[in-house]
Amino acid sequence: MAKAQIFSVDVILASAILITILISVFFYWNYSQRKLSHQEDQSYLLSTAEQAAAQLLLTSGGNWSASNPSAISSLGLAYQPWILSPSKIANFSLLPYNTSKELLGIKGQEFFIQVQQWNGTAYDVAAEIGQEMSQAPEILKVTRLALLNNQWAVLELFIWVPHE
Repeated sequence: MAKAQIFSVDVILASAILITILISVFFYWNYSQRKLSHQEDQSYLLSTAEQAAAQLLLTSGGNWSASNPSAISSLGLAYQPWILSPSKIANFSLLPYNTSKELLGIKGQEFFIQVQQWNGTAYDVAAEIGQEMSQAPEILKVTRLALLNNQWAVLELFIWVPHE
């Protein structure tokens, strides 16, 4: 009888250890999946923001006309790479928000762009375009330097996923 009782205690102990290991593996797997998913989301946001910033700073755009947004084939704020056009910035600020999002290739996210110009002692806000930033849990910012009216300028593009 004693041997049978020891055997059943061994089986119970081994089962408890096995269940503990399986539960630990399950929680670690779940944590790893969430972390990987978050990293993929951040990578996608960064890629989208960098592409939009490059498009704005390096290209002049196509068929620019704020009066006829449907004719615009692409957005670009530069008349030469890294040299911003004040008139294009003004026209960009007049475009409907959803048209701007579509032309920048921003899908499923929101954006806000701030252009600041150096006045000799500090940066002044020259333009603000897009939606006001929400209280999203994470807002990604891409900053690029350029020239505007022969002065240093900073273009900051903020992008985030809206609350669901």
